[in-house]
Amino acid sequence: MTIELNKTDLVTLVCGIVPPYDIINKYGKLNYGEWIGGFVDEWRWDIDALEELSEEELYGIFQECNSLRK
Repeated sequence: MTIELNKTDLVTLVCGIVPPYDIINKYGKLNYGEWIGGFVDEWRWDIDALEELSEEELYGIFQECNSLRK
């Protein structure tokens, strides 16, 4: 199957996945998002930072997060 995605689609794709705990610190240090703790623990992507990345970088982030979830 071939799917064509533009940059906006790739940002949405990345925002739909939570990085595995193994790499959360990596993306936090790159300022791509942050872990919010307290009553609600969750990862929040920084959409503005993601939009500055290339399509290849966005797809790489998705691939890395998705491959480590298995």
